[in-house]
Amino acid sequence: MRSASPIAQRYCYYRCDTGSACAGCGGGRIVDFRQLRYFVAVADTGTFSGAAERIRIAQPALSRAVARLEDEIGKPLFVRHASGVTLTDIGSALHRRAEGLLRDLRRLQDDIAADEGEPLGLTVVGMQPSLWALVTAPVLTDYLQRYKRASVRLMSGISASLHDAVDDGRADIAVVSALAIASSLQYVPLVTERIVAVAPAARRLRMSRPVSIAELARAPLVISQRPNIVRAKLDEAIARSGAAVDIRCEHDNADIMAALVAAGIGLTAAPYSVARQAQANHAISMAPLEDLTMSWRICFSKSRAGSNAIRILTTMLRQQAAQAIRSGAWKTATLDAE
Repeated sequence: MRSASPIAQRYCYYRCDTGSACAGCGGGRIVDFRQLRYFVAVADTGTFSGAAERIRIAQPALSRAVARLEDEIGKPLFVRHASGVTLTDIGSALHRRAEGLLRDLRRLQDDIAADEGEPLGLTVVGMQPSLWALVTAPVLTDYLQRYKRASVRLMSGISASLHDAVDDGRADIAVVSALAIASSLQYVPLVTERIVAVAPAARRLRMSRPVSIAELARAPLVISQRPNIVRAKLDEAIARSGAAVDIRCEHDNADIMAALVAAGIGLTAAPYSVARQAQANHAISMAPLEDLTMSWRICFSKSRAGSNAIRILTTMLRQQAAQAIRSGAWKTATLDAE
């Protein structure tokens, strides 16, 4: 069984992007990949404490590693201030380069692990918070228990931001709605589920009694900001019905919208999985909206389609979605054919 060499795992040779040659190396330098990971974590979080928590390292050790990197570069990478740090111009240039180098390292680890048939190294996974109990937690638990040399960084956010993160390389794989399409990405269908109307618990909506678009439109609305797949479908349906609407609030956070609904500000529409998650924390009720569905899909870069991590996680996500549907936990959902 082969494993990545220590040099392949830890080091890269790169040309400094600082505007001057590195002393003694003719413009190039050997850099520890671990230092680059630490540097990127500090840049992304904006604080040494936040970065230390994210990568699970003691803060003094993190500070020393970043200081060593600054010594090797020969110039400061961060401006330190009371509330955290910001990148210098040189730090920004290195950050752009470092993110690409770390992506290349993950691809190299994929290639090294290919013969062994198991994932190796870090995979950044983008998931909607509403899918945590149904899909994310079971899949990541199984993945990390099976593959001891693999690790995961979980990225949470709305579908549009997760799609952008995969497209620009900040995430490796994500579950997103079928709204945007990028030519550089590959998509695997996951599930289609009903969009539901969400009202205060006192309205006593029931899953056995669908609600019409006209009925929903007669109430004040608390709805998602554009771009959003539910908003797009709701706008189209309302336009077809000819109904006038009273939009009281727009937001992209499902938990905030559920709180506003529970407080009686208005009704909203959401995928069943999102409303199910919100119902655990807010006094709301729900009912299917007539003839409105949405689809979730898995996306990843075409350049990483052969990665063991991507292949295995895609399979696990589809298997877990199927299990959630069979168990009755993911009501209204059907597994889409690949």
